[in-house]
Amino acid sequence: MFEYPLMAHAFGGYQGHTYCNTRAALENGIANGYQYYEVDLSCTWDGRLVLCHGWTEANCRHTGFVYSPSFRKMTYTQIMGMKVHGDEIMDARQFYQMVKDQPWLFELDFHEVTGEKAQRCVRALLEDFEQDEKTLDERFLVQVYSRQMFFDIDSVHHFKYYQYLVGKNMDKLDEIIAFCREHGICAVAIRANLAKPASVRKLKEAGLSILCYTVQNDVDYAKKLLESGVDTICTDWITPAMLTGEKHSFGKNPFRVYYNSGIRPSEEKYSILIREKKLEGELKELPSGNMEFRDGTIWPNDGAKALAPNYFSAEGKRFAGWKMRVTVDGKMLWYCNDGCYHGGGDIKKDGLLQPFLFEEEALIPRWTFKKNEKLIMVAVWSDEALKDESDKDLNEIQKKGEEI
Repeated sequence: MFEYPLMAHAFGGYQGHTYCNTRAALENGIANGYQYYEVDLSCTWDGRLVLCHGWTEANCRHTGFVYSPSFRKMTYTQIMGMKVHGDEIMDARQFYQMVKDQPWLFELDFHEVTGEKAQRCVRALLEDFEQDEKTLDERFLVQVYSRQMFFDIDSVHHFKYYQYLVGKNMDKLDEIIAFCREHGICAVAIRANLAKPASVRKLKEAGLSILCYTVQNDVDYAKKLLESGVDTICTDWITPAMLTGEKHSFGKNPFRVYYNSGIRPSEEKYSILIREKKLEGELKELPSGNMEFRDGTIWPNDGAKALAPNYFSAEGKRFAGWKMRVTVDGKMLWYCNDGCYHGGGDIKKDGLLQPFLFEEEALIPRWTFKKNEKLIMVAVWSDEALKDESDKDLNEIQKKGEEI
């Protein structure tokens, strides 16, 4: 199931759109050389299985549907009269006729369903695929989101290959590994930005295959994950030809550092220091009103260079340190206190998750970066005296930096 390094997400991106799951997207994926595809399956109110990411209000933003409350009881006739980004929807029976004599592999994603709904999906799949055991058991990797979902699906049909979606629940990784080993689940799916080398090693030592999702178009990032031990990357736009044709550029590369004021500053001294040639770089006012000093020096990535002092000030506030932002695969992510990179949505949902706070003039350890990476150090301001931060010593920062 994991002989191919790339899996096309919802058959792969097509004509600028993702989450397609359409015949047109699959034909495009075939032309691009994919052998492994993720497919989203949704069950209608009247029990028919169709290839679609779904029709909830959130899913409509992916599929291009104009949401209606009536979608809560979506019928087969209704959904088959709709189009995803202008292309017709396939049902599972049409899908079977298209792929039954072909060699391609598929990950089936029913999404987070349990109980009778999960069982109804599997019964519909068995009927639509005409009980074709060779296809069902040799070419499908069935993704589950929970123990209960696994039991509910497996009670109808025991698939040979299952994958457990870990998602962002890396704190439960040991429990999930134990469950997978006990029940013969062969693989786990984890978010690409949470694939720390230590976690990858732990999963491989447990005998599990690893899928990372979703890397949209950053070939070098995909290569970095594959080199770390990840088996397959779920992607929208990276094709097999791109994977073999690009030069890998992650490593202990030199980088640049930009200092962002975090708020509209009341004063700054960078302009004076630049004018006096005590700092090399430029000062920019951003559309947000924040100021950003773009250090003109190239950092050698040797672990010996420290952050510059803060030369921003904000009335009535005290500078508390810097939080670090990077751009990975086109997404702005924060380096956090768990040693991983997270988007703002993760941080808002998890009260314990916070951007790591770098002290003023802290050493930046040797770190794995893409060539020409820019570290955006964003100032954090406090209205109160800082609490003791002695547990965030430089040894811990060094350890986390080397791990990433």
